[in-house]
Amino acid sequence: MQQFMYYVTHLEAIMMPIGTAIFVPALIVLMLSLLWIAFQSGVVVYEIIRRHLARRKLDVNTSASELQSMMRAGNRTGTTGVLDQFRYGPVLPVVTDGLTAGDYSRIHAAKLLNDAEQKASRRLESTRVFSRIGPLLALVTTLIPVSPALVALSSGNVEALSANLIVAFSSTVIGLLVGAGGYTISVIRERMYEQDLSDLEYVLERAGV
Repeated sequence: MQQFMYYVTHLEAIMMPIGTAIFVPALIVLMLSLLWIAFQSGVVVYEIIRRHLARRKLDVNTSASELQSMMRAGNRTGTTGVLDQFRYGPVLPVVTDGLTAGDYSRIHAAKLLNDAEQKASRRLESTRVFSRIGPLLALVTTLIPVSPALVALSSGNVEALSANLIVAFSSTVIGLLVGAGGYTISVIRERMYEQDLSDLEYVLERAGV
């Protein structure tokens, strides 16, 4: 009972070990998040370049007319050729691959477009979540080293004070970088995927699918 009352009146005796135990895992997650955002930055640059090269030759009105003509003529090879123009990127092949199987019904096309939207949403969430996690991890890994830094300050240990503050401020920068990177990548991808799905849906509607 006496020990329990001690912990009740000295909550810092419980909170300090908990904060210290959280710090290292949070720091590891923060560094892994930075690596993931760096990797996704390279991936999105590749997506942008590939999309730019593919769309430079693409005209949605022409593609819609060609697709309509090929479908009316029953030319599966020609139909596949028109749909292949939309095979760039990670999302649109969900629709084009499904249609080249031979089922051009409206309900099937709607299902494929919905599946493509779901895939786009999953890809967006893989980076969008870091726009929230990054600042949170920055806050956690910044505040925890402040406590030992204040202790070092009170005892006149300048070396320990500076070491803890360096870690705290570095974590802040990295966490904000993760958050900004995740948000930027998500915004870029969202605009690209929305435009691509809108164009493909327009082509299919014009072609009578």
